[in-house]
Amino acid sequence: MAGAGTGRDDWIAAAMTLLGRGASPAEMDVDDLCAVMPHPVTRGSFNWHFRAGRLAALRRAVISRWLDDRIAAAGKAREKRDPLDRLRILRDAADACGPGDSAMRRWAAAPERSGASETEQDVRRQLAAAIARADDVTTALLDEALTDLGLSGQEAAAAAATLAAAFAAWPLAPPAPDAFEDMLAVLRRAAAPDAAREVQVIDGDGGEVLLVLAARNLPAGQLGELREAARQVLGLAGQHAGHDQPAGEAPAAGG
Repeated sequence: MAGAGTGRDDWIAAAMTLLGRGASPAEMDVDDLCAVMPHPVTRGSFNWHFRAGRLAALRRAVISRWLDDRIAAAGKAREKRDPLDRLRILRDAADACGPGDSAMRRWAAAPERSGASETEQDVRRQLAAAIARADDVTTALLDEALTDLGLSGQEAAAAAATLAAAFAAWPLAPPAPDAFEDMLAVLRRAAAPDAAREVQVIDGDGGEVLLVLAARNLPAGQLGELREAARQVLGLAGQHAGHDQPAGEAPAAGG
């Protein structure tokens, strides 16, 4: 029978604790799991909850839980408007999940056991699919952030692939947050060169004409800010409608 107060999720949580310490699920046994449970349990409790499949069933559950957690950690980047903040969140997620991610990749890269059963082979297929899915999500979020930063489609895709590969390594490269910030500064300069962006109101024959000058590939958020600045300038200019202006002068506002 199951131990009092011990459920299937408790065993999965124990496995996730070991995974977070860098232990491969393929290397875990029931005694390892018992050692990290919050209260004394017996092997009988594990056998009760995983009587169909035993360790293979636990490994399937760990793969599924790891993938859900990994996608959720990366998905927090969507909560930020600033693409640089999104890149920071993705880097921090890779850092926090690093030991577990490394263990999962080490498991996937290990040679398949000679004479592996169909069940074991199926678990490894599930593992490979989960890692590919996690990588796809991270790469897509990186690509989106870099595109919003202002890189062209091809440039964003290349940078996203490079960062995704760096995030998949453990320890991370660049290893320190300061080095990552230096790299972000380079990306920011590359994406937004010193092409002045400004909003101007000038006089024309038909009244006031609003000109918005924006750099190529301007992120949607910054373009929205320019539009709002333009509206404000136009509103101020409208308040002065009918007032004489010296010839050749025009009110201007920085974008």
